[in-house]
Amino acid sequence: DIESKINSAGKVQDRWIGLSDEEWDKELDIIKELKAEEFLDFIKADFGLSNMIKLATHHPKLAVRQLFNLVKGKN
Repeated sequence: DIESKINSAGKVQDRWIGLSDEEWDKELDIIKELKAEEFLDFIKADFGLSNMIKLATHHPKLAVRQLFNLVKGKN
């Protein structure tokens, strides 16, 4: 379980490192909408099914972006 969290956190970090200024602005707009608890789960790479469903329900922009990235084949 800890290994999968580390791998997930690494993927998020790799993605963030490659963002342009414009992409960072979009990312920050989404992050600003997260509640403190949701943000902490995200930072801790707590990507369990229940947390993902909760995030998708409360933050449709985040869910749509992730779905679009999956369709495009991005991580």
